[in-house]
Amino acid sequence: MERISHILSEINDFCKNSDLKYAEVVMALRLLELAGYVSLNDVAYLSSRMMFTISRQNLYSFQVANSALDPLIRVLLRMYGGTFEHYVNIREDEIARHLGMDIGQIMSKLQLLVSHGVIDYEKHTETPRLTFLTGRMHEDSLTFIPDVYENRKKRDVERTHVMEKYLSTEHCRSIQLLSYFGEKGVVACGICDVCRSKSKSGLQPVEFEQISQAVMNLALHQEFTMEELPQLLPAFSPDHLIEFTRIKIDAGELVLNDKLRITLPGFETDQES
Repeated sequence: MERISHILSEINDFCKNSDLKYAEVVMALRLLELAGYVSLNDVAYLSSRMMFTISRQNLYSFQVANSALDPLIRVLLRMYGGTFEHYVNIREDEIARHLGMDIGQIMSKLQLLVSHGVIDYEKHTETPRLTFLTGRMHEDSLTFIPDVYENRKKRDVERTHVMEKYLSTEHCRSIQLLSYFGEKGVVACGICDVCRSKSKSGLQPVEFEQISQAVMNLALHQEFTMEELPQLLPAFSPDHLIEFTRIKIDAGELVLNDKLRITLPGFETDQES
């Protein structure tokens, strides 16, 4: 049995015909891929490819009996090598140029060769390509190593945590991204939302981060008013504390509850109850 059965599936069409969600289908295919049952190619553009499916002797007999297709077969043999042993990428426009035809005519003739059992031909595609790596199997025969699913789940959770950290931190977005990819000594970009927020406050980046950590940690443990804030955090300038807190209230990262006390979003309901 051949390992690759070169069966293709247009995933979008499959989802529509089966009334399934695209994201769920792709996730299921990814699990099948990790288990070794399929290969899913996400390349944006895949070239056309073909392979002769009859012997050289039978091909010669076919050429003699089908003179209209003989020129195309000759060009395929001359332009591409190894077509009896494996698939090769082809360019319909180049073939058309050699034969003085348009691409539509070449594709029609290639399909005609397919219908006669002479070649197997897969047109270029810009959609994901699915290749089955095993023969037809009953669903009861499918087995998944627990680690396949658990490792995938672990990676997804880790990616979610990275994104949550990226969105919630007070560090420059550019520094975060470059640091994630191993870059060091990167300076703040000055144009992302975090940098603009710091610039608006008039605080130096280091002081801004120190105040941010102190105020947000305070809000995590208790409510407070603007008047109480300088007394609760005496290490910082009262004006800077108040300016920072106002910015966070405007951004929705801190809120005033019904008692006009400052707390974290969602905490005002919990603490009242």
